[in-house]
Amino acid sequence: MENPEDLLETGRKKYNQSVESRGVNYKQRKQESFNIDEFIIKDVDMSEEQKYDSPAPDVQLNKRHTFTTHANSSTASWDNNPQLAVINDQDYVYQSLVSNNKQEDDSDIDFDVIEAFDTPDSGVSSSHLNDSSDDDDNTNDPSADLTDKPLHHYSHLLSNTTCMQFLQLIRDSQISKQQSERFLSFINDILPQPHSMPTTMNELLIKLNITNYFYKRTICILCQKEMNNKETKCDICPGAQPKHIAHIYDTNFRSLLSTIVGRLLIQIQQYKRQISTANRNKEQNYDIPFGKTYQQLLKERNKENLLSLIIHLDGVGLVKSTSLKMWVCSASIIELPPNIRSRRHNMPLLSIYIGHTEPNAKLWLSSCFGMLKNVKQEVFKVNSHDPSTATSAFNIILYGVIGDCPALKIILNMIGHTGYWCCFYCKLKGVHDIRCRKRQYPYEQPTNSRTPESFASDAKSAEDSGKNTFGHLGKSILEDVLDVLLPKGVLCDYTHVSLLRHFRDIVKTVSSSLSPAVRKQIDQNLRRQVFPHFFNRKLRGIEDFSYIKASELKNLLLYGFLPHFYSSLTADQAAFIGLFICGIRCLHGEKLFDENTSKIANDLLITYYQHHSVYFSHHLNFVLHLHQHYSTMCDLNGQLSTINTFAQEDLVGYVAKNRNGTRFFGDLITHYYNMDIYLQNAIKDDPPKPDGPVDPVLLPENDHIYREVFNYHHEQCHCNNFNQCIKCYRRCFVKGHLFHSLSYKKRRTANSYFIQYAQPGSSAYLFGEIIIFIQQQDKIFALIEQYVICDLYSDYFKNSAYYKLLRFPLDNFYFVVKRKNMKIFLPVDQIVKHCIVFENTMNHQTLIVTAISCYHEHD
Repeated sequence: MENPEDLLETGRKKYNQSVESRGVNYKQRKQESFNIDEFIIKDVDMSEEQKYDSPAPDVQLNKRHTFTTHANSSTASWDNNPQLAVINDQDYVYQSLVSNNKQEDDSDIDFDVIEAFDTPDSGVSSSHLNDSSDDDDNTNDPSADLTDKPLHHYSHLLSNTTCMQFLQLIRDSQISKQQSERFLSFINDILPQPHSMPTTMNELLIKLNITNYFYKRTICILCQKEMNNKETKCDICPGAQPKHIAHIYDTNFRSLLSTIVGRLLIQIQQYKRQISTANRNKEQNYDIPFGKTYQQLLKERNKENLLSLIIHLDGVGLVKSTSLKMWVCSASIIELPPNIRSRRHNMPLLSIYIGHTEPNAKLWLSSCFGMLKNVKQEVFKVNSHDPSTATSAFNIILYGVIGDCPALKIILNMIGHTGYWCCFYCKLKGVHDIRCRKRQYPYEQPTNSRTPESFASDAKSAEDSGKNTFGHLGKSILEDVLDVLLPKGVLCDYTHVSLLRHFRDIVKTVSSSLSPAVRKQIDQNLRRQVFPHFFNRKLRGIEDFSYIKASELKNLLLYGFLPHFYSSLTADQAAFIGLFICGIRCLHGEKLFDENTSKIANDLLITYYQHHSVYFSHHLNFVLHLHQHYSTMCDLNGQLSTINTFAQEDLVGYVAKNRNGTRFFGDLITHYYNMDIYLQNAIKDDPPKPDGPVDPVLLPENDHIYREVFNYHHEQCHCNNFNQCIKCYRRCFVKGHLFHSLSYKKRRTANSYFIQYAQPGSSAYLFGEIIIFIQQQDKIFALIEQYVICDLYSDYFKNSAYYKLLRFPLDNFYFVVKRKNMKIFLPVDQIVKHCIVFENTMNHQTLIVTAISCYHEHD
C-alpha cells in the first residue's frame, strides 16, 4: 500500500503542473475566443501562489464589436449596431479594496444619493471601487474558469459551487459592492494557501461566466445626440446641464429571452397543450390565451408555434430629492400559466431609461424595437435547461401593450388623460367643467369606437400635419411591431384605473361624509379583518389611505367594502357602489354566469357610469369612462385577474431598489440584475407540493374530535385497529392549495379553514369550517362543521332603486350563513375554495361569507 504522504505530494505536483500550463496558454485561449469584447489581463504568467498574494490584476476592455458570437450564444447580428455598442461598465471592473491593515470609508459611495449623475471623480477617492470605467462586457467571458475544481487541497468543496453560494449570500443580504469585496477579502485571508477562491468580485463574476445582458447609451435629450458614456453634459447645446442627460440600457433581448424560455420550456409546452385541448377547466377558460383575440391569432397562424409577449411600460422615482426617474420596458410571456407568468424573474427586460424628464418613446425604444423586429423575423430556437427536453422553435409575436394612462400616452403618442379626445378606444371629446377646472367625460350613447383603420389614419394625419387629430399627436412606435392592430392591442390596466385611481377616490369621498366616530369604528373593523394565510396584504384603515397599496384596495373592493360600510350608508348609496363592485367582480375571476357574464357586468358598469353624477360631484373623469370598455376588453383578452400590472409593478419596484446608495444608479441596477438572472437559472425552484395531508397529529382520547373520528371509523370500517386505520392531520393540499383546520394552532389570525364545497349532482353553494383532516387507507376526508344559508344578501338592498339589477350577481357573491350544529366527513376533492368571513352588523347571529375570486393573481 502506498504511503499517503507520497500520494499527497504527487497530487501537489500535478496541480502545480496544471497551473503552469494554464498560465502559459492563458493569452492564447483568449485570442481564440468567440467573444464580442476581449479581456486583456496583465501578469498572466505569474505563478498561482503569486496571484493569491498579489493585488487583483488590472482589467482592461478593448472594443472589438464584430458579427462573431460565442459558440453557444444566441446573440444576433443587431449586436453590431454602433449605437448599441457603446458600453459603459461601472460594475464589473473592481480594485482590490482590503488588505490586512487597510480600512475603507464607504460613507461617500453608500450614502450620497442626492446628486444622481456626478462625475466618477467628484468625491470618490481612488481607494474606493472603480465605478468610472468606460467599458462593459456583453457576453460570456472566454477566460471564465468553468472547471469546478476543489476549493483547496484539504476540502471537498468545489470552487464554482462555493462562488455561487457566496454570490447568493451577498444578494440575499443586499449588501453593497464594497462590502462584498471586504467579505471576499476576509474569506481569502482565512483560507489555506494555495486555494482557488477568487480574490475580487470581478474575478468571481468572470469565473462563474456571468453574462452582462445590457448595452448602455448616453443621450442628450435637447439635441438627441448620442454621447460618450463618460460625458456628463452635452458640449453642443448651449445651457446644457447634467439633468439634460438620459441613460438608456437596452438588453440583448434574444439572449435574455432564450435563457428564460429555456428554463421554463417544460411549463410552456404543458400550458400550450392545455390551450389547444377542447376540455379546459372553468378557471383556465378565461386566461389571455382563451380570449377571442388570441384564438383568432391561432386560427390565422395555425401552422406556427407561437410565443406571445405583452409589452409593459411604467416609471418610478429613484430619489426623493430630485426629479430623477427610471422607466422600465419589460415583457411577459402569455404561454406561461398565470401563476408562473407573474414571477419577476420570468418577465424579461427590454430596456431601462433613467433621466430627469419624461422619455421620448422613439428616442428611447427605437433601437430596442428594431431588435424586436429582427427577433420576430427569424425562427426563435431554444435549448431547454432540462436535458430530457428537446430543442423547440418558436415564432415570436407581440400581442399588445399594457400600462397606466401616462405610460400608454407616451408609447401610443396620444394626448394625456386630462385632455380632449384622450380615450384609446373611442372618440369621446369630453367637456371642461369650470367649477372643478377639470375635464369631465359624461356618458354618451352611441359610442363612436376607434377602429384599426381610423386609429392608423388619424395617427398618420397627426404625423403629417403636426397637429392633434382626435387625440393623436403622431404615429406610435408600436405600429410596426405589434401583431394585434391598435387599438385592440391596448390593454387597460384595472390596477391603476379601477383601484389606485377611481375606487380610492370613491372611498375617500364616502369616508369624508361620515362622522369621525363612525370612521374610527370602520377603521378598527377593517384592521381586524382576517383573510386566508396566502393574502400578503390585509386591509388598511381609511386614515392610512395615503399609504395604501393596490393589493389592499383590491381586497377592499372585491371583498370588504359592502360588509363593512353597508350599515353606515343609505340603501341607495350602498347599492350604487355595489353596482361597481359586482361589475368588477364579474370580470375579475372565473365567469360564474358563463356567456352572460360580460353582459351582466356591462349592464352594472354602464348604469354606474350613467348615474354617477347623482351621488358624486365632479368624478366623471377619464378613468371612470374607461370602465365603459371593460366588458369588450375582457371578451377579447381574458379576465381582469390576468390582464393587470401587479406583477410588472413588483418587477419595477424590485429593479428600482436593486442598488446600495451609489450615484451610478443604472450601472448598479443592471449589474445586480445580471447576477440575479444567473442565480435564478443556476438554482432550481422547489417542486410544487403534491396534493395530500401534511402535519400529522395524535389526538388524545379525551378530545371531542377523537370521539367524532372514532365513531366515524366504527360506522365505516369493521376493523378493530383504529390507530392503524385512521391517521389525523392538521393541514392538507387540495388542488394545489393549502387548507388549514381548526386543529392547526399555528394559523394565528389567518382563516384558511372556512371553505366553500360542493356535493355531487348539486349546484348549490355549501359552506363549512374544517375541524381536522383524516386519512383512511388511501382516502382523505375533512371533518366539516356545516353552515347553512339563512338569508339572501340582496334582501338588505330591497329598498334600493337598483335592487332588480343587483339581486342576481349579489346573491352569487355574498352569502348570509349561520351554524347548523351538524358535522360531516367530506372527501377533500369536493372542497372548492377558501372563503372570507365577515361579522354581520345587521344580525350578529349570522356571518357574511364570500368566496375567493381567483388564486393566481399576483398579491
